[in-house]
Amino acid sequence: MTSQIKWSKYNFVFESEKYGTLVYNSLTNSLMAAEPEFAACLEDIIQDPIAFDFGPWLQPFTEMIKNKVLLSPQEEDDFIEIMKFKKTASRFDSSTLALTILVTEKCNFCCPYCYEKIDSPADMNQETMDGLIDFINFFMPLKKIFITWFGGEPLLRFDVIKKLNTRIKDLGVKMSSIIVTNGWLLTSEVVDYLDELNTSTIQVTIEGPPEIHNKTRIHKDHGGSFDVIQKNLDMLMLEKKWKGRLLVHFNIDDYNFDYYSETVAYWQNRYKGSNVSIGKNFIDRDKRGARDMACSFSRDREIEFYLDHYKNKGGNGLSYYPEKHHFGCIATKRNGFVIGAKGQVYKCWHDIGHDERVVGSIFLHPSKWNWTIISRYMTGVEPFDNPQCRECFLLPVCEDCPHIWYKKKYLNQNVCMCARYKEKLSEFLEIHYETLITKSQ
Repeated sequence: MTSQIKWSKYNFVFESEKYGTLVYNSLTNSLMAAEPEFAACLEDIIQDPIAFDFGPWLQPFTEMIKNKVLLSPQEEDDFIEIMKFKKTASRFDSSTLALTILVTEKCNFCCPYCYEKIDSPADMNQETMDGLIDFINFFMPLKKIFITWFGGEPLLRFDVIKKLNTRIKDLGVKMSSIIVTNGWLLTSEVVDYLDELNTSTIQVTIEGPPEIHNKTRIHKDHGGSFDVIQKNLDMLMLEKKWKGRLLVHFNIDDYNFDYYSETVAYWQNRYKGSNVSIGKNFIDRDKRGARDMACSFSRDREIEFYLDHYKNKGGNGLSYYPEKHHFGCIATKRNGFVIGAKGQVYKCWHDIGHDERVVGSIFLHPSKWNWTIISRYMTGVEPFDNPQCRECFLLPVCEDCPHIWYKKKYLNQNVCMCARYKEKLSEFLEIHYETLITKSQ
């Protein structure tokens, strides 16, 4: 075996002041600690693993083989090609249809960072509902339909959601859904209907305690929204004891970042024992929303936030470890579309309201759509095909948001495509290792 091995180019070795030598491999997303005696041999192993005598070091040698720290040259190339193949194959799966449906483009909130720019927002009418069912039938047969009810504020037209749900279920295909709502209209009537919608997740944005949240999550007629949202979520999770997942989403900016930790703790403790998770986004870091906001986060500030948050508040609600390549989002899926209230078809949530990014219409045969935009999203923004990315040792765990790539490659916008941990990888990995040790004690 040792006659064919090499030191993987996807390795990262660093010295932690607290924990000694740590070896990270991005192919397997693994992290191993090297005992001091073995760590002293690493330079020799890196230079020539074939010549090194692993006889006294069978345990770390076995771990290195398992983690792909040591592997054959062909195995390394094959590993990357298999990852690329799996990712590409998942994009062209025709058995599932994933739709984000705007039942309305209208909203009862006026959040300052909203990225949807619609001059004359509309509700979905009967003609569009009929067209949407015909559109779904075009993709039959299907094994599953996954719906994200979206807006605007989708619960403004809960009647449309119910009508579409009934008609989609009548198609006889397994269906599941999530609802992205601001929470104001999450009434008892809606909650009682969630099982009928096969709803697995409800996403509600909450940005800190009331005095902070109410500055950005503003109802057009009633101002601050925190109290109403909390009352509705209490009804959902405590009174109705809903068994699905509540995703509390926090949009982080320079005004509210100090409240992230307490917000995570507040909602996890309030619904302790329930299925509550925390999502986040850094406002306009990648120019997806309003571009003139003073509160916008840069990539450097984002990294600083992560590190300071761990140092000062323990890092609750944040992940400091790289994630293995996921298999894309709706923008990269053959059968993934965002449907506007008038029947417009987009490939990405962040394109909503931008007429130049409409790829088609549910009333048009797909052969007449804008396949330039579609192909760019599906195959044109692939890190595996980028020469610079191909040489990056973090390629297997790259955070490859296709929308960010699209802005960079095709619109020449100055956005960072690289994972946040790239520039501070040793700090992020040390935090992760420390967390593992703490949990094991």
